[in-house]
Amino acid sequence: MTTKPVLSEFDIELALDSLEKDPKEVSLCWLEAREVRRDKGGLPSNVFLDDVLIYSDAWKKVRENSYVPLWARELEAYPKKNGVFEDGKDLEDPYPDNEGRIWRLPRRYIPREARERKGVGLFILPASYLEITKWEVVIIPEKITVLYPFIQSRTGGGKVDKETRVPLAVPYTGLHADQVRYGTRSKEAGIKPIFRYLTEDYTYRRCVDSYDHDVLPHLSSVFTPPKDPRRW
Repeated sequence: MTTKPVLSEFDIELALDSLEKDPKEVSLCWLEAREVRRDKGGLPSNVFLDDVLIYSDAWKKVRENSYVPLWARELEAYPKKNGVFEDGKDLEDPYPDNEGRIWRLPRRYIPREARERKGVGLFILPASYLEITKWEVVIIPEKITVLYPFIQSRTGGGKVDKETRVPLAVPYTGLHADQVRYGTRSKEAGIKPIFRYLTEDYTYRRCVDSYDHDVLPHLSSVFTPPKDPRRW
């Protein structure tokens, strides 16, 4: 029997009331969204977003928006498809962001159990401070969770990892819908922020995407955090 987390009406109303359209009508990139929310509790965790999207009726109140894409505070990092994190090498995302910067995860932060091992990805809670220069964005983790088996296809689905709420490359045939998530990734190596969709479509609400640094169509991602930060 599946146990559903309970979100209070207070949590849901805070989330919905704080969905804001970017005044410039250009969506905030993940780094900008982090700064906007820095003094307001930060971006929501993927777990909190998952609770709102899967286990609440929040979507019923925003149907007129079609869908609202939302940045999570965490990132995913992964080697190229069917590749490995090479021991002794930093992970670099081959695709620069809109400012032309390369995103890099220093080798010292890649857990030993994730190196030289196929089918592995990383779920990264970043530190409040990242090393950002004109040429690169260096990810400084506060916490890293090793994901295995990590999805290898450009788009795919699998059994949800309970700790992080991202899909694993585990067949979902026969599982209850609440235990299934879908994901997207680049076929190359990636260091990508996670984003989710608030929409009436139940399948899209289960999507955990991580293939771009900059693009969130139409609406920016802003949630007002609950008063109790432990809920994040």
